[in-house]
Amino acid sequence: MNNSYEQIFPLRTCDFDRYSRLLPSAILDVFQEVAGAHANDLGIGFEEMLKRNLMWVITKVKFEILKNPETHTNVRVVTWPLKPSRVTLQREYEVYSEDGELLIKGSSEWVFMHSVLRKFMPAADVYPPIQFIDKKSFEGKFAKIPKCDFNENFVFIKPQFCDIDLNGHVNNTKYANFVLNQLCPNENREICAMQIDYHREVKFGEELRLFLKDETSTVFAKGENENETLFSCKIDFKN
Repeated sequence: MNNSYEQIFPLRTCDFDRYSRLLPSAILDVFQEVAGAHANDLGIGFEEMLKRNLMWVITKVKFEILKNPETHTNVRVVTWPLKPSRVTLQREYEVYSEDGELLIKGSSEWVFMHSVLRKFMPAADVYPPIQFIDKKSFEGKFAKIPKCDFNENFVFIKPQFCDIDLNGHVNNTKYANFVLNQLCPNENREICAMQIDYHREVKFGEELRLFLKDETSTVFAKGENENETLFSCKIDFKN
């Protein structure tokens, strides 16, 4: 069994914004696809886990764009898991151009959830016996997005049918769209990094309030219901 996995992805027109920059949702979609393919290769993919009443749930993801890919080109995406802790599993990503230049690096943190009880399950013994790679995309621990003070202004977001995935909740790639759609429609700041922390699953039709704090070079966002914060987001822009 391979301790890493790579796949070629053709970048489509719909993967880019009006300024020919790769959309965050497209980056997260590529991460999701290659992670799922490697999990299948290791025998711990969606279908196999479902037989055990388990499902993969992402808790954090972040990426840094070193150079924006060209439109209508192919990228080579490499992924590998780090040695899991008792509860969490971390997976790393690198996206390369056709000539081998590193364009994007990323990292994600996962847990296992019981598909019926909706409770987190121990994850330490999930992976088959492989030689784990120690290389990390980012130095240090995978820290949470720091809390910040938001003003009282917010917009209501209500996830629709196309936001929901096979697990019955909002797909992790959709949260980036929730945030970016609330920024200026003529937004021309170039994103260099993004992190999303998923605090609790959001289901179809569940209304949440989205708060934004725009500090020009950084945007913070959070989505919450009346009782708790459901997700947090931090976007860094190039100066």
